[in-house]
Amino acid sequence: MEDIILAINAIIFSVIAFTPYYSKRDILFGYRVGIELGKHNEAKILRKSYAILNLVIMAIITVLVWLTPLNVEVGTFLQILFVILTAWIVYYFHRQRAKLFLKTHQSEINYSTKVVVSTVNRKMKDISPYWFAINLVFIVASFILGVVLYDKLPNQLPVKYDLAGNIVGYQQKNFLTVFMLPIINTLVTGLLVYVFMVINRAKEELSGKDLKAAQIRSFRFKKFIAVMVIYLSVLINVSMFFLHIQMFQIIKFSNISLIMVLLLPILILLPIIVFMFIGQSGHLLKMNEEEREEEELVRADDKYWKIGWFYYNPKDPSLWIEKRFGLGWTLNFARSGAWIFMTVIILFVIITFIFSI
Repeated sequence: MEDIILAINAIIFSVIAFTPYYSKRDILFGYRVGIELGKHNEAKILRKSYAILNLVIMAIITVLVWLTPLNVEVGTFLQILFVILTAWIVYYFHRQRAKLFLKTHQSEINYSTKVVVSTVNRKMKDISPYWFAINLVFIVASFILGVVLYDKLPNQLPVKYDLAGNIVGYQQKNFLTVFMLPIINTLVTGLLVYVFMVINRAKEELSGKDLKAAQIRSFRFKKFIAVMVIYLSVLINVSMFFLHIQMFQIIKFSNISLIMVLLLPILILLPIIVFMFIGQSGHLLKMNEEEREEEELVRADDKYWKIGWFYYNPKDPSLWIEKRFGLGWTLNFARSGAWIFMTVIILFVIITFIFSI
């Protein structure tokens, strides 16, 4: 068991270590340097150094944690916590080196304040949000099971299992205990529907010498992520439905917790690994047609990015914008909607954690 969990964690840590390689090519640890400077040998050395240093530190942390007399759950938590903290430190160190690199080569960058606006409507009309309706089958079924079986359920319901599938925790039967899983499923599905809408409407960050090709790549990237969001929502709903059945002891799966622990991370990691080969905004995708070589204009907008991670631009009406380091989108924290969204997420996590104790 420990070896399998160790292998899963190794994949997760590799995704973190190789972040600079699937981040956009014109961005170097949060600084916009342009495509050409992004190919510079010093930039390549920085990316390589980040990956190697992270992998070495992660390996040391893994060995130290797994040699300590801790149970699997605590050991895994500490392992992930230390890896995330050290990854941030390594990132900050390389960002400082990237800053020196940018300062040295700043005269080679053709900065521009020009804003490129697309007049092409590229909404994902061929990917319908109605696919999320699949989740309603499992949500409604869970609620129906709770209503029908409520009076027949024992006063103590199993809510916690160890990795071997043994029951290690019970809770008193009440409305929240019986219906908490379908309620969480409903909220998570609603959140993922919102994410789908964000992907469809998020601001595009086009860069490179052929902006038309960049836009095509970005659109393909958005389509792929939209499909993965639907896939993830169905995966979560199916998993939670089986956990609900397990809690009611309708069908007893002796190794349900083991299956959840091993299968879910793999199924979630699969699209992430694919993302690594696509790259942020699809910049690693190959185009069938030959790309045009035009003058690259590099936007001077580094001042709006705090440590290369947090975007704060009161002049930008966009709520969501592409991340500079890693995959996906981040919030414009100059907009009140960003803080409302973060508050809702934090409250959801806290409430879920409280009811899982």
